[in-house]
Amino acid sequence: MIRKHRERETVEFLLDRNSAQIPYLMGSWDGWHFPGIPMVRQRDVAPTWTTEVQLAPGEHQFRYRIGDEWLNDPSADRSVPNGMGGENSVVGVEETPKKAGRRSSPMKGEAAPKRPMKSGGQE
Repeated sequence: MIRKHRERETVEFLLDRNSAQIPYLMGSWDGWHFPGIPMVRQRDVAPTWTTEVQLAPGEHQFRYRIGDEWLNDPSADRSVPNGMGGENSVVGVEETPKKAGRRSSPMKGEAAPKRPMKSGGQE
């Protein structure tokens, strides 16, 4: 399963698998670097393994690996052929919108906002 956390700009990967071996998350974001990112077993939700990764906006291919076994994620955004006779899961990460808000001071070249004057013409 995949959980996208926009506020943290991360993707949480969860694998429900009863395994004595540690599963690893591997993906295109780091060139499929071996052995991958180790997943951690959730104590209160056995047999769920999890890891959370900060990913740049765009599409990223990934798979889970346990020993020599490769697994796809059925909750992925989509799957694509991997060129080796199988498929890779794909997760899409949207760019986080910039937070709207007031600036504490004007930018260079901008005039400072005028404060309302009190009665009598004094500030």
